[in-house]
Amino acid sequence: MRTIIRASALVAALGVCAAASAASPEPRAGVQTVAAANSLRLVDASGRVVGVVLGPTSVGGVFSGTPLLLEMSRASIVDSQSYDLFYTTNDCSGQPYGPPDSGGLFRDHVVIGGSIYYVADGAPRAVAYSHQRVDAMGMHACDFLGRFGWTNFYPYTVMKPDFQPPFRIAE
Repeated sequence: MRTIIRASALVAALGVCAAASAASPEPRAGVQTVAAANSLRLVDASGRVVGVVLGPTSVGGVFSGTPLLLEMSRASIVDSQSYDLFYTTNDCSGQPYGPPDSGGLFRDHVVIGGSIYYVADGAPRAVAYSHQRVDAMGMHACDFLGRFGWTNFYPYTVMKPDFQPPFRIAE
């Protein structure tokens, strides 16, 4: 019986609080109003919208149907600083492969020379037999992954955006 009374009192108190806040929408002290994030767009030299500015160098957009979060400068799409490429050959030749997408809002990708490498939906899974790491030290030697290889890699799809630098922010 006490539980029912306590629950009813709680529901009534929440209802009063909700009604009070709905009746008098006052701004909270110390909260500054800012423009919506999607009001800032990155455009290229021809005025085409590249995407929505999400941070100092981050731009989100849908490119050829693929949602991507790109690092941008005024001059280019910024190349990835560190990444791994996998191959179905034993000498790091041929089509590069990557790990499966993590399933986030934006597609996992690598940017190399302004081209975007990503794993497309429905790409066939393969076994990688060699691997090459690229980081601040440059491109490392090809690593043979053993005669049984590593599983769960997918062919990269390569997209070369045709945006024209310089890029600028527009409202």
